[in-house]
Parts: sequence; structure tokens; C-alpha cells
Amino acid sequence: MVVAIVLGLGAIVATYRSAGPRHRLHLYTSARTPLLHHNGKQLGLRIMLTDQEPADPQLVTVNVVSRGRRDITRGSFDGPIVLDVGTRIIGQLAFDSEGAGVTPPPPVELVEERLEVQPSLIKAGQRLSYTLLVDGTPAFSPRCKLSDVEVVTVRPEPEITVGRILRTYRWRVHALPILVVLTILVVLDLVAGSWDR
Repeated sequence: MVVAIVLGLGAIVATYRSAGPRHRLHLYTSARTPLLHHNGKQLGLRIMLTDQEPADPQLVTVNVVSRGRRDITRGSFDGPIVLDVGTRIIGQLAFDSEGAGVTPPPPVELVEERLEVQPSLIKAGQRLSYTLLVDGTPAFSPRCKLSDVEVVTVRPEPEITVGRILRTYRWRVHALPILVVLTILVVLDLVAGSWDR
């Protein structure tokens, strides 16, 4: 019986370790906001940047999210992460970093239609978000060369955490201790029954 429990725990650990990649990077856009709608143009609204007037100013947020089990180190990079938005970037308006402890943000460079995230440590679970002011409708086309890192261009699924499970299945939390106690009683009954024979 003890051997079966140990083997079962070993199988659970092996499944967890093989289920997700060690390094996974998600590159995606999460928001696009035109600053001048057709109606605003008819009303004569204008946006001026110093002496320039963008024809179609828009805000776009691009994201870099590490969702693997391990940190992505600077040594994994073979050049920058290039976040090409397909239209001229006027400037970076905001930056946000969430999760996985405090690390200095990676240095970035704006080059015409691209935001280039320079090689740097990206912690497991870290999300980097860059809000950009662009002129024109974005057409996101990221690219990067990273060794031993799976790169995907979709928004990651929400992480499953104990807190999220408890909030989502609050009514089931009360049944969990009862289920655990019943399981222990059944196992003890089976063990005691096998000793009586």
C-alpha cells in the first residue's frame, strides 16, 4: 500500500514536470485604442505632437509574458525580442511589470515600427507591458531568437492558483475537508481489513 502511494506521488510529480515547458514566452497585444474616431475628426478634434499631427493616432499595448517553470536568462537570447507593430511608433507612453519578484526592467529601444527588448533576465511568471502611441492601425508581428524557449504569439491562459480556485469554487471548499476525511477513513479501513486476513 505504501509503495502504491509513493508511486502515485511520483507519477503526479513526473506529470507536472513534463506537462509544461521549462521556458515559454508569450508575445501579444492586449489593447488597441484609436484616439480619434471618425466623429471626432468631423468635429475638428486634432492631436498635436510638438509640430506634428499624426494622421491616425492610436494606443497599443504589447506584452511579454514568461510562463515557463524557469526564468529566461540573458544567456538564452540571441539578439533582442523585436515587437514589430507594423506602423510608425511615435513614443512609449507607459511601462508596467508584474509578478515574480522585483527585477530591473529590460532596456528597450524604439526603432521606427519596432520596440526592441534587449537581452535581460525575465523571471518565470513575469509580465512586461509597454503602452505605445502609434500612427496608424497596428499589425503585430513579433520575432525573437531564444535558445531552449518556446515562443507563442497568443495571450496566455490565466494561471491556476490556489487563491483563484478557492474564489471560483467557494461552495466546494466546504466539501473538501469532508472528502479528505472520508478518503482517509476508506484507506484506513482497507489497510485494517487486509491485516485481519
